[in-house]
Amino acid sequence: ARNKVVEMDEPTSIPEHQKQTGRPFGAPNLYLDAGFYETDQEVKAANGLIVVDGIARNTLGQVRKGDLKYVDWNKDGKIDDLDRVSYGNYSLVPEITGSISLGASFKGFDFSLLFQGVTHALITYGGESLQPFVSQYTSPMSAQTYIRGRWTEETKDKATYPALTVIPGHYNYGGVY
Repeated sequence: ARNKVVEMDEPTSIPEHQKQTGRPFGAPNLYLDAGFYETDQEVKAANGLIVVDGIARNTLGQVRKGDLKYVDWNKDGKIDDLDRVSYGNYSLVPEITGSISLGASFKGFDFSLLFQGVTHALITYGGESLQPFVSQYTSPMSAQTYIRGRWTEETKDKATYPALTVIPGHYNYGGVY
């Protein structure tokens, strides 16, 4: 069922695009990405070493080639917590869930089939879901999928995941986007 936060006592210091009032209950604020950092010039600009039009300084951590390039939503020239926005009209709780079960029995043999589904919900990938070697039981994707889709100089035109990192604290290391 569709829901909406009608009124919530929120601090006045929170930007309008991050407030919960008027949004579905549980709707997260996320960073929107605009691809990957691909050139040395983009990386230098994001790290605050040079100024390049259209490249905001990233305050979330040291940037390198293949990292996600987040959108400077509030246009203040830097990527920070104030650039997280509500994404669509969905929350992490599905609006619609459904299932159908079929079964038959004949001369001592049973057969059953179950279909389940949800829709109108957001799925965010972060933490262990982006660290396929952390736990084989909690990661929704295989390490092979993550490694084959990662950004490299050779795969930058078709990459689906950021460059690999093992640096704790790096914003590609289990970030939410």
